[in-house]
Amino acid sequence: MRHPLRFAIKAECHKSKARHSVMTLPHAEVETPVFMPVGTQGTMKGILPEQLEALHCNLILGNTYHLGNRPGVDILKKGNGLHNWMHWNKALLTDSGGFQIVSLTQLCELTEDGVSFTSPYDGKQTLLTPEKSIEIQNAIGADIMMQLDDVVHVLHPDKDRVEEAMYSFTDPVTEASIISDIKDRSRESGPGDESDGEQDATYNALPPSLSYANDAMAIVRKFLLSRGEVPVDSF
Repeated sequence: MRHPLRFAIKAECHKSKARHSVMTLPHAEVETPVFMPVGTQGTMKGILPEQLEALHCNLILGNTYHLGNRPGVDILKKGNGLHNWMHWNKALLTDSGGFQIVSLTQLCELTEDGVSFTSPYDGKQTLLTPEKSIEIQNAIGADIMMQLDDVVHVLHPDKDRVEEAMYSFTDPVTEASIISDIKDRSRESGPGDESDGEQDATYNALPPSLSYANDAMAIVRKFLLSRGEVPVDSF
């Protein structure tokens, strides 16, 4: 089966290491470097999706925390994801919700399990865990997803706090739990594309966006290992 996620370097400067690349995503081909507009709550202010497409915009960002609050996972699922909801035919990237640790710093508290937020909309308490972040992004149907990260302000004076944040929510037990939990919930998602007569059972057990995310992790790991930059046991 031909995986829908591919990355190709088209040109590279051997002096500066700058490069021009093309990412083939489920909904679009995206050239890098790329200008990616931010549609926090599933919309761009003052411009229509078809106008963005006419400007050759192939990738926009959606915010996991805010979309998880409004409209929420259930409505996103009923609407068949954010692409359908906002009439967007190109690629979507979603953050993990971790940036709100900085932008909503007065409304959140870090816990051992994730981030506890006081909703700016209705004051309710919600806990954003790594598993919940992935669940929301899967409901959104993003082409590129992020694992929950502990974001620290760039001017934070405490080096120990910055180092601590590097390892938050990224232990092997947490990562294994995320993948296992999502696989269990996605058994009913149906078979994958079998048009070429081949089918990978593990690949198709995941919802489409998670399958692409798994491919992405494998590609990044292989690339870094080929450069000798990452120990084999670091992933």
